[in-house]
Amino acid sequence: MENKKKELFVKANRYGWKDFVINVCFSLIMIASYIVIVVLTPPSTISDWVLASVVILVPLVVFVNRTLKEISYTRDYIKITNRTIEFRSTPLLTTGLFKIKRGTINLIEIRKIAIAKIPRKLSVDLFRYKKKAIMALLLRSGQQYFIGEYISNEDLFKVAEKLYITASKIKIAPETFKQYPELEDKIKKIKSKKIKKKMNNDDLKGVNIRR
Repeated sequence: MENKKKELFVKANRYGWKDFVINVCFSLIMIASYIVIVVLTPPSTISDWVLASVVILVPLVVFVNRTLKEISYTRDYIKITNRTIEFRSTPLLTTGLFKIKRGTINLIEIRKIAIAKIPRKLSVDLFRYKKKAIMALLLRSGQQYFIGEYISNEDLFKVAEKLYITASKIKIAPETFKQYPELEDKIKKIKSKKIKKKMNNDDLKGVNIRR
């Protein structure tokens, strides 16, 4: 069983209901359009059927899918154990178009992490949260993962701190500190503790050698 002291588990938050309500309304409109155009007044020719399918079914599938994803995104999380980071993350700007991201990554595979502001173009709710962040994981293989779209900034900072403490070779992108100086202050304190601990360990080794 994993040592609980070496675990961190953060969950997603709901940032508002506007996006959800908009997706529900569009889904209902598309369903009503399908009933009126296809069921009540069925097309007479094949070309009309094709046109009706494209115009109605494609938006219907997209908006229903977005609505279902909106319902489930509060299940998103990031979990760090002694050696791995596990996550479930709903794509914010492409909800309904791409699969929900899930994965487990070994910490030794992570080269750098970054926290950056999310573009708010397609989210009505997040216009209130001008500094809402997303976390990027850059692996040594060159792969990138963007996670934590619905997880609060404070919890993302905790994840960054935990990664920095647990895996000493993981770097934090300097651009992150420019956007979030409060995180830089926390990392500086952790770094100074690491240096002090290393110096103390070196002193103890010197004592053992002299003995």
